[in-house]
Parts: sequence; C-alpha cells; structure tokens
Amino acid sequence: MDEQKKLEQLYRDHYQMLCRSAYRIVRDMTHARDVVQDVFIELWSNRRRWAEIRSFRAYLLSSVYHRSLNFVKVPRRFIALSDDQRHLKNSIEEEIETRELAALIAMVIDSLPAKCKEIFILSREEGLSYQQMADQLNLSVKTVEAQMGIALKRIRQSLAAYERIPPKIFLLFV
Repeated sequence: MDEQKKLEQLYRDHYQMLCRSAYRIVRDMTHARDVVQDVFIELWSNRRRWAEIRSFRAYLLSSVYHRSLNFVKVPRRFIALSDDQRHLKNSIEEEIETRELAALIAMVIDSLPAKCKEIFILSREEGLSYQQMADQLNLSVKTVEAQMGIALKRIRQSLAAYERIPPKIFLLFV
C-alpha cells in the first residue's frame, strides 16, 4: 500500500475516535477536529519515519492527547472579525461539517447489510412507504420496519460524536 493510501486508511479508521478523544480535553468539536487535522498533517510530514511506529493507533492517540493538552494550555489570541468575515467563516465551517457528515453517513449506509441498505435507500431516496417496500421486496411490513430501525440506529450512533447536526441532515434520521 502506498503512503497516501495508508494515510487515507488511517484517517478513515481513526478520525472519529481521535475527534472524540480530543473533544474530551478541548471541549469544542471544531477545535478537536483542528487538533486531529494537525496530527494527520504532522504524520504525513514525518512519513519517512513510519517504519519506526509500532502501533499507528497508539501513536495517533498519544499525539492527539498531547496536542490537545497543548491547545488548552497555550492561550489563544483572538482576532476580531467583521460581521461579514464571521458569517463567511461560519458558512464555510457549516459546509465542511455538512460534507463530513454526509461522507460519514454514506460510509455507514454502505456498511449496512444488503437488505437493510436496500430498504433504507428505497425509503429515503425513493420515498417509498413501508408497505410499498414490503410489496416490492416480498417482505412483511414488520421486517421492513425492523431493517429501517437497524439502519437508523447505526446512523444515529455514528452521528453521536457531533454536537451540532445541521437540520437538513438531522431530519433524514428522525
């Protein structure tokens, strides 16, 4: 596996866990994501030393822990932003967060068992009722309900780390 693919795999495998770990210390999800992003940037910059790392999970957790502590200890200088700048910054952050959530949800949906995934897609993307899905798939309505319950539970669990979920995403899973 080449270095870029390895980094991408590490990111996919550990990003959520690392964000939760950083959040416990910095108490702000945006800053927690920044800490984790910095750790991955540093990891990429030091890729020549990857052979020395025995456990990437342990290395990443330790790096996030120490960087989070440093974040809390070092006072931040606040830059006064105009209302327009603040609005633009918030819009960009919301867009990034929405894209992150959409990517996470897509990964969770892709990881669902085949029937469960098919039922979820028929419900949310094609707007079929439980009865219509049951008829189309030759299943009972109870089976469709159970499979939707499984899909929604897994998606909600994956979203649990996010403190703010944009309404347009939240409404898909209630």
